[in-house]
Amino acid sequence: MVRLYAISNRFQHYSDKLNPQFRHRWISTFVLACFYAIRVYLHGCCFVTFFLGISLSSFTILFLSCIIDDDKPVSPEAPPILPIKETDELRPFVPFLNEFTFWIIVNMKLCVASSLTFIPKLNPDMPVYPYGYVLFVGWIFFTLMLVLDQRDSMKTYKYIPFYYGDKKRGEYKGK
Repeated sequence: MVRLYAISNRFQHYSDKLNPQFRHRWISTFVLACFYAIRVYLHGCCFVTFFLGISLSSFTILFLSCIIDDDKPVSPEAPPILPIKETDELRPFVPFLNEFTFWIIVNMKLCVASSLTFIPKLNPDMPVYPYGYVLFVGWIFFTLMLVLDQRDSMKTYKYIPFYYGDKKRGEYKGK
């Protein structure tokens, strides 16, 4: 029990140090994705890649969707929609996953998928017939439609998922 507590504290310490390093985190994720893409290109792990794509698209939709839905009643755990104090700001769009949690999930999924490519039973040497391409094009189409739908709701609430603020003043430097 004490050992688990120490591991949890160490993980929290490193994640607190890593949280402000936005560019370094996503560059490392890009390098990991490139490693996975090269591994898939050389060894052809279409099943693992298909399930990785489905999993990542579902978490991307959670990252881009609002925690408060207009059709559902507001849960007690949700942050308040309207400002309570005079110093509070109005933040109507609160995502299910924040950017750091989304980054951790993407890295974990890429690491697991990369390790699954080394298991020979999961990457059979079978050619991908047109059915595999139809599944891939269908997955691209449906993921694109879901992301475009979430983009419209993000425009409605003026939500920007990534923050590119000034380190000294916290000002927004977006478009």
